[in-house]
Amino acid sequence: MRKPLKLSRCLKGMPSKIDETLNRIAALSDKASEALEVLKKNEDEIKKTERLLTLSNTASVLAHEIRNPLGYIKLAASFLERKIDNEELKKFLSIINAGVQNIEHCIQNILSFSSKKTLNRKYVQLRELILQVATEMATLFPTVKINFNIDGFLYAFLDIDAIKRVLINILKNALIAPRDTDKDPEVMIVGRSLDDSVEVQVLDNGVGFPEGFTASMIEPFRSYFKGGTGLGLAISKELIEAHGGSLELGNMLDANGKPIGAKVCLRIPRSNV
Repeated sequence: MRKPLKLSRCLKGMPSKIDETLNRIAALSDKASEALEVLKKNEDEIKKTERLLTLSNTASVLAHEIRNPLGYIKLAASFLERKIDNEELKKFLSIINAGVQNIEHCIQNILSFSSKKTLNRKYVQLRELILQVATEMATLFPTVKINFNIDGFLYAFLDIDAIKRVLINILKNALIAPRDTDKDPEVMIVGRSLDDSVEVQVLDNGVGFPEGFTASMIEPFRSYFKGGTGLGLAISKELIEAHGGSLELGNMLDANGKPIGAKVCLRIPRSNV
């Protein structure tokens, strides 16, 4: 006859098995929570991408619609400027021309953001490109003082149009930065050769970037200063990274740690390796 099992033998080892099962349930619960967080993040990213795509398409249509009449305004203003001898009227026409150039700059940013980017890279003397862009921008901001400290040998393997667009965006931000201060606007452009890259720094004497603001926080159509389109930095970052380079943002500080101007640093590989 079979002997009955004792209760103590049946219960032996059960606490450890229960603990093991509970631990497994807890681990599965943690993994499920992590999976839900990833799904939520992916869902947010998809919604963000869809929203940006809609904004990009709408902005692109508007840009094309504005471009043609804007061209007629520019042509008419230039024609009148050549024909009119009245200096007072010429000043107003110059204001119109400057406004048209500013709108053209915004349109170009919109079209750049909404189009697929293909780089046409070659070795370029970056110093000459910087001076060219600075000269063009100085005509739009004649009261701003622009200083230079650029190495003579500043060659890099880059797309001229793309880097010119970056320089225009960064310089424009720097040139308008001090507008809400009582400072005389001043910008410093520093260019230097590093071991395997070139570096360009644009320094202004405005209010600086918001505290804690970094390049990783740049989002299209989200401006960090009043009156901006929110595209300049986003496009610049995208174009620099397409070159295998980097864009860094920071502030210059006084002795008390208070911002006395913004600093934008661009690094572009010297070669395509």
